[in-house]
Amino acid sequence: GLELTFTIRASEAFLEFLAGPVVNAVTRAAPRVRLRFAPKPDKDARPLREGLIDLEIGLLGTSAPEIRTQFLFHDKYVGVARAGHPLLTDAG
Repeated sequence: GLELTFTIRASEAFLEFLAGPVVNAVTRAAPRVRLRFAPKPDKDARPLREGLIDLEIGLLGTSAPEIRTQFLFHDKYVGVARAGHPLLTDAG
């Protein structure tokens, strides 16, 4: 079977919410494949270009002529504020 390690660079939010399900899916499909996650502090294309990482997951913005991008999913954010906070009024 396939026995490789793939390095994925992703934001903390991705890692917190989706790394577990991704690892579980890969483990079921290819038990000898390992995923290594690396932090994504910026949108620099250098790690991809130099082969330091295999895949980058994040917002559009990393660009270089040799990099291909593919849409994966939409993200939805929710804000929470206390009742009466100025942000919740028309003047806020």
